[in-house]
Amino acid sequence: MIERFANLRTGLRLHYAEYGNPDGEPVVFLHGWPDSWFSFSRVMPLLPESIRAVAVDQRGFGDSDRPESGYAIPEMGTDLIAFLDALGIKRATLVGHSFGSFIARQVAIAQPQRVAERLARSARSGPGGVRARFPGKYRVPPPSARVLRAAHRREPEAATTPLAPGHRSPSRVRRHAANHANRGPHAPIVGR
Repeated sequence: MIERFANLRTGLRLHYAEYGNPDGEPVVFLHGWPDSWFSFSRVMPLLPESIRAVAVDQRGFGDSDRPESGYAIPEMGTDLIAFLDALGIKRATLVGHSFGSFIARQVAIAQPQRVAERLARSARSGPGGVRARFPGKYRVPPPSARVLRAAHRREPEAATTPLAPGHRSPSRVRRHAANHANRGPHAPIVGR
């Protein structure tokens, strides 16, 4: 795991950690509120070697800059687009936990061509969560299920949590995640 800083065109400096193949398929992890890149530290090494895993400390968190303002979802979405630009990432899978899932959604709305896939963990949007508001729209596409299965095979005890109702990961992964989902504050999280 390599930790670095990215200087954004917006003037912000964001801290991030990177793991895997620098030329691999980019997967960008976005933490919840209040958290940091470290919430993904245990899952990043479990991903396939073909993945370039990047976990960013969003504005105001971890070791990133802490400006006085700019904490609305559209502004933080702009930060993420500038972050992708700074790292030379044209298109990435975005994995968001809690508040991070809203940032991922903002980027998917603002610049859909930049988002290969979007996965959300604990992304409630009111009574019943996103499933109630957008029935049938939150499914893990096959490549994401592939990433989850590969992580599960590499270290079953640290299996990632399948996130959306109706996801398509194998039932053994769902059962394992259900049994291990609440194992401490830094349980690995990946999903939609």
